[in-house]
Amino acid sequence: MDSSSQIDTVQKFAEVIGDNDHLWSLLVGREVSRFDNHFKDKHSTKDIQGTTFRKEGKVIEIKHLKTSKLLLRVDYGTGYILMYEKNQFIQMFNQISPPLMQENIFDLTLITNLKESRQEKKIPLIENQNDEFNNNLLNIDTVQKLAEIIGDNDHLWNLLIGREVSRFDNKLEYEHSRQDIQGVTFRQQGKVIEIKHLRTSKFLLRIEAIRKQNPQALFFCVGDDWQAINGFAGSDLRFYQNFHQFFQPSQQLNISTNYRSATSIVDIGNKLMQGLGTPARAHKTTSGIVNIADMSSFKPTPTEQENYPGDNITPAILRLINKTIKEGKKVVLLSRKNSLLWYVNYKNQKSKYKNGTLGSFLELLHSYLPEESRNSVTISTAHKYKGLQKDVVIILDAIPRCYPLIHPDLMFTRVFGDSIESVVNEERRLFYVALTRAVETLFIVTESTNSSPFLDELNSRTEISVLNWSDYQTFIGVGTIRYITVKVGNQDGKGSNGTYTISHLLKAEGYGWNKTKKVWYRTYPAEGFSVPEYFNNASWISQALGIEVRFCDDEENKSEVYHVNQGQYYLVNENEE
Repeated sequence: MDSSSQIDTVQKFAEVIGDNDHLWSLLVGREVSRFDNHFKDKHSTKDIQGTTFRKEGKVIEIKHLKTSKLLLRVDYGTGYILMYEKNQFIQMFNQISPPLMQENIFDLTLITNLKESRQEKKIPLIENQNDEFNNNLLNIDTVQKLAEIIGDNDHLWNLLIGREVSRFDNKLEYEHSRQDIQGVTFRQQGKVIEIKHLRTSKFLLRIEAIRKQNPQALFFCVGDDWQAINGFAGSDLRFYQNFHQFFQPSQQLNISTNYRSATSIVDIGNKLMQGLGTPARAHKTTSGIVNIADMSSFKPTPTEQENYPGDNITPAILRLINKTIKEGKKVVLLSRKNSLLWYVNYKNQKSKYKNGTLGSFLELLHSYLPEESRNSVTISTAHKYKGLQKDVVIILDAIPRCYPLIHPDLMFTRVFGDSIESVVNEERRLFYVALTRAVETLFIVTESTNSSPFLDELNSRTEISVLNWSDYQTFIGVGTIRYITVKVGNQDGKGSNGTYTISHLLKAEGYGWNKTKKVWYRTYPAEGFSVPEYFNNASWISQALGIEVRFCDDEENKSEVYHVNQGQYYLVNENEE
C-alpha cells in the first residue's frame, strides 16, 4: 500500500474534499495534533488553561452553523474541550491518526469521487476513477449496496444527507408507516436531511459484543423508571420496561426505600407517580416540610418595591433563602430551563452570564448575601441535578410553560416516534426528580391562577400547605436600603374632607393614593429619618385639619401615629401593633 492511498494530514484532507463540508464528519473519533509553531501561538493563548500544553486531541463533533460556518470540537482529555472554526483548524492542526485509508475504511474513494458525482444529482453515489475498486464499488445506487459496503462504519451514513431516496413499492403501506405523519405513506420519494446516532444502539452493540465474547456473562443492572429523563439524548425507557426481552432469563427486584428525604417529600413524589409503579418508602421518620409558594399572593413591602422595582421573584426568593440560612441549612434553586420566566430587575449588574440565565440570577442573589453565606445557595436545572440533593429545594417554575415543557418542534419530531403523550410522561418524571432532591424542606414556586397541571393533579390527590408570606421577613441584605412608609389619612370620625383638601399638595410631594386603605402614602429611607424634620418640611401641614399620619416600619407595623390640625402635630400612640 503506497503512501498516496492514505490521508494523514488535515491539509491533504481539506484539499481532497474541497467544498464538501459534510465530509468533515469523517474526522470524528480521530486523533489530531497541532503544528509545533502553533503549539503556543497567539491563537492558543485564548485556550482554556492547560490546553496549550497538550499537542494532541480527538475530534469529537462537527457542527454546521446556519451562517455556513463549520466548527470542529476537539477534546484534549481531562475535561478540556475546545471549538475551532474550519480555517483556523486547518492552520493549527497537521497529523491525523489513524489516517483515512482506501483499503480498510473506504473513506478516500468516497471522498475523491464525490466531487464529480455531486455535479449531477441523480448519478450514483460513487463513480469510480480507481480501477482497483471497479468490481465492488461501481454504481452504488441502492441503500442495500451502500449498507453492505460501509459495514459498521455508521458515520459514513452521513454521505446520504441531501440525497433522494425511494421506498420499495411493497413498503408503501408497511405496518410501520402507519406511525408516519399524515400523508407520508402516500409518497414514495423523500430526501435524507439528518443522520441521528442514538446512544441506545451503542448500548445494544456493547451488550451483544460482551455476550459474544462470553455467553455465560451475567448482567447486574440498576435503574429507576421514575427518573428516566434523558429521552432528548437518545435514552429509551423500553430497555427498562421490557428488560426481560433483552436479558433472558432475568429476575427483577424492587428497591423502594428512599434514604434521602423526609416522609412528606417521599409522599408527594408517590402522589405524582401514582399508578405508575411500586411506591417509594421513606426510611426517615421525620415529617419534613412541603409548601407551595404562591407568587399571586406575594405583596412586596415598600423596601422591596424600592430595592427591586418591578421585580417580585427576587425579594420572594431572598425571603425563603434568608430563613433557610438562619437555620444553618443549604438550599438549591431548581429550574426547568436555563432561564427564568419571571421578570428579574438586574439593574446595572455586571455578570459573566447573560441576563435571564440561571447563572446571572444566582450572581444577583449572591450580591445581596453576606459573603460567608453565598456558598450555601446554589442553582441548577432539574436535569443536571439528578442524583444530587440539598437540605432545602426551591422549585422556581411550577407553571404550565415549564412543567410540562412542550417543544414547538414536536410536530416535526413525531416522525421519529415522539408524541405528546411520551413528552408529557417524561416531563412528569422530570418534575418527580425535582421534587425528590429535597432532604428536609421543599418549596414549590407557582401562581395559583397559572399552576402546572402536575401541581393541580397533586392538589387533587393530597393537601399541600400554602405558605404565608408574612411568616418570612423582608430580607435586608448587602446594599439594600431600608425604608419607612408614611401614610396620611383621615382621623376616625372626621369624615373624608381632610385628605381631599390637601390632596394636591400631597401629589406634589410624590404621594400615591391607596384606594383600598383610603390613605396617601410615600416611602423615605429609614437612615437619618426624623419625624420633627419631616413635619417641618411638609408643605401641606398648615392646611391640615383632622389628619392622621402613620409612620410604619417595613413589616407594615404602625410604629408611631400622629394627629395633625392646622399646623400642629402631636403623638397619639407609640409602637402600636
